[in-house]
Amino acid sequence: RDTMEMLQNLTWISFIIAFVLVIFWFIYYDRSVNHMLGRPLEEILRNIEQIRQGKYDLKDISSSSLEITQLCEALEDMAHSVSQNIETMQERDRLEQENENLKKDELLAQSELKMLQNQINPHFLFNTLNMIYRMSLKEGADDAADMLMKTSQLLRYGLDNQKRISSLRNE
Repeated sequence: RDTMEMLQNLTWISFIIAFVLVIFWFIYYDRSVNHMLGRPLEEILRNIEQIRQGKYDLKDISSSSLEITQLCEALEDMAHSVSQNIETMQERDRLEQENENLKKDELLAQSELKMLQNQINPHFLFNTLNMIYRMSLKEGADDAADMLMKTSQLLRYGLDNQKRISSLRNE
């Protein structure tokens, strides 16, 4: 009977020791899993928040887990790609703006050239009419000279009043 009680007590003590060891093992396992997965996942979430804020230089995360390491590498690759895409889009926008400015400059230059051509042509015609008028006077063609003078005056009036509204009396 004493042996039996002793065996029974020993069994209970062994069971309690085994139970305590299992509990410690679970606590150790929980902490090691939390250390291996929890902290790296928190760092990954912080890096994701950095990306949301537009900061693509991510903090390196050390992990002994292959899956976490692969996840971190994929996140870094994604951040790098997003950063490059943003830079590419900004460069494209800058080039488009530059191209638009060049087109505006070209249109402005063409407009100025046309304006100069429109100014030169009437003046050239006016000067030519004056030369013909002088030649007509020199050769004695007074009627032709008079007609050329009136045409020249009409042309001069049109040139001088291009940008002004004239009165009915002047017209």
